[in-house]
Amino acid sequence: MEIIVGAGIFLIVVLGLYRGLFAVSQIAKVSRIKTLALMVANEKLELARHLPYNDLGLEGGWPLGKLKSVETIERGGIVWIATTTIRQIDDPYDGTAGGSPNDTAPADYKLIEVEIGCSSCGVPSVTVSSHIAPLALETANGNGSLFVHVMNASGLPIQGASVTVSNSLHTPPFSILDVTDANGTLALVDLPPGMLSYKIKVTKSGYSQEETYAIGEGGISSPINLNATILAETVTETSLPIDQLSTVNIRTINQYCQGFGPFSFRLAGTKLIGQEPDILKYEEDLVTDAGGSLILNNFEWDNYHILPLDSSYDVVGSFPLLSILVDPGTTNDVSLVLAPKDSPGLLVTVKDGATGLPLDGAKVVVSSGESFEKTTNRGFFSETSWSSIGEVVNVEVNNPVGEMRLSKVLETYVSDGYYISQILDAGSATTSYHQIGWQLATQDPATGENSVRLQLASSNSVEGPWDFVGPDGTAFSYYTSVNGEIDRSHENKRFIRYKIYLSTVDNSVSPLISDVSITYSSSCLPFGQVFFGALSFGDYSVEITRSGYQQFNGEVSVSDDWQSFEASLNSL
Repeated sequence: MEIIVGAGIFLIVVLGLYRGLFAVSQIAKVSRIKTLALMVANEKLELARHLPYNDLGLEGGWPLGKLKSVETIERGGIVWIATTTIRQIDDPYDGTAGGSPNDTAPADYKLIEVEIGCSSCGVPSVTVSSHIAPLALETANGNGSLFVHVMNASGLPIQGASVTVSNSLHTPPFSILDVTDANGTLALVDLPPGMLSYKIKVTKSGYSQEETYAIGEGGISSPINLNATILAETVTETSLPIDQLSTVNIRTINQYCQGFGPFSFRLAGTKLIGQEPDILKYEEDLVTDAGGSLILNNFEWDNYHILPLDSSYDVVGSFPLLSILVDPGTTNDVSLVLAPKDSPGLLVTVKDGATGLPLDGAKVVVSSGESFEKTTNRGFFSETSWSSIGEVVNVEVNNPVGEMRLSKVLETYVSDGYYISQILDAGSATTSYHQIGWQLATQDPATGENSVRLQLASSNSVEGPWDFVGPDGTAFSYYTSVNGEIDRSHENKRFIRYKIYLSTVDNSVSPLISDVSITYSSSCLPFGQVFFGALSFGDYSVEITRSGYQQFNGEVSVSDDWQSFEASLNSL
C-alpha cells in the first residue's frame, strides 16, 4: 500500500511538473511569435519612413504610392501576411474640412497602420501604426473630401463596417478599403475631384450590404443611390444604412396543418435600387420542398410580399398576413395555407384600421352581377375593459373604463403590481399563437425601462396548470416590445391567459394600458382572410360589414389568376 501511495504521489508531482513545463514552453512560443511579428511590422514601418512623402501610399489605392496593401513575407521560418493601411489625417489644429474654420488643405499628415498575421500560428495578429508628416506645410491642391456615414435601421451609427470606395474613372484607377470609426463614419480627405465617379460599398459580417450605382450600371437607368461626386475643396457626405440579417422560415400547409409541397411562389421586397422603371433590391422565385418547408437565411430587413406562381395550388390564407415585415436580427415564421387551384382567385384580407390586426367575423360580399359571400375566421383576442378579472395585485382597472394602471396610496403610486387575465378560449387544441400587443405602446419615460412586461400561460384544461413564461419559454423572460412574437411552447393549447407586470421608478407617474391583444390561428383556418375562387375576369365591388365597425365599400379588378385585396375597417 505504501508503494502504491508513493507511486501515486510521485505520478501527481511528475504530471504537475510536465504541465508546468508545457505551459512555460507554450508561453515562450507565443512570445517568440509575437516578437517576430513586431519585427516584421517595424520593418514595414521603417520602409515607409524612408520613402519620399509623395510616394507614401498604396499601389492601386489612395493616396497613391509604392507600398502594397497586402503582401506575403517570410521571416523566421514563418509566412506572414502584412496588411498596410494609409490614411490622410485632417488635424483639427488648423481647422477641419467643412468645419469652422474650414481647412481647404485638410491633408495635414499621413497615418500608416501595419497589421501582421499568420494563419497557422494560432496567435492574434499584431498591429503597429505611426504618423508621418511632410517636411513642409500642406498646401491646397484642388482635392476634396468624402465622409461616409454608416447607420442601422434605427439611424444609430455602426462601428467597424467595411467601406470600399473606388474610382474607376481616375487615371490610374484606385480603390480604398477602410472601416468606420466609433461614430459610424469613414472620413477620407485629399481625394481627387470627380463627377459621379466614386462608387461606395458598405459591408459587415452578419449584416446586410448597401452600395451606390453609376447611371446605367446593371441596367439601372435612375439609381436611388448615385455614385458620389467630389468637388475641389469641398466635403461630400453620404449615408448608407445596413443592419443585422434575419431568417424567414416559410411553410406551406393544408387545412389540416400538414406540411404540403412543393409549392412555387415569388417573394419580393419593397426597397428599390432604381426607378423609372422600378428595380427592386430583392425579388426571387422560390419553391418549398416536398414537406412544405423553405428556410431563408441572411435576409435583409424589409417588408416582403408573396405572389403564388404554382400551377396546381393557390394561397387561400397565411399566418401572419401575406405582407411579411422582417425586422433586423429576427427569426420570422410564415405559414401559407394551400388549396387546389381554382382560377381566377381573389384573397381578401380584412384588418382593423387602428391596430392593423386581422378581423374575425367580418362578412365579405364580392359581386359583379352575381354575389359571393364569406365570413372571416377569428383572428385575435382583444380586451379593452377588464370586467372578468382573474387576479389583481396593486393594480387599478376600469378607473376610468378601459384603462389599467398601478394603484395609489394617498397621492403616490405603488412601485409595482400585476394583473392576470381571464381564461381565453381559442375553441380548439389545434391552435398557433403568433403575436401579443398592447396599447399604449409608449410610456412616460419617468416610469423607467420596461415598465410594462407581459407573460403568457397556456393549457388544454381550464384547471391549468398555469405556468407563466416569456418569449424564450421560461419564467425568467418577459414580452417587452409591442407585437412581440409568441413563443412556440404555447402551440396546440386551447386556453391561454396573460399576466401584466406594471412598475415605475418615479412614484408620481404610472405606466398605462388601454388594451391587450393576442393574434392566433385555429385549426389552420386563415384568420381575417377569405378566398373566392372560380371568379371571372373583370371588375367587382367589395362590401365588408362587421358589428362595431363602419361598412367598407371598395372596387377591385380581377385581372390575374391569383391576386389579393386588403381592406381596413374603422370602428364606430
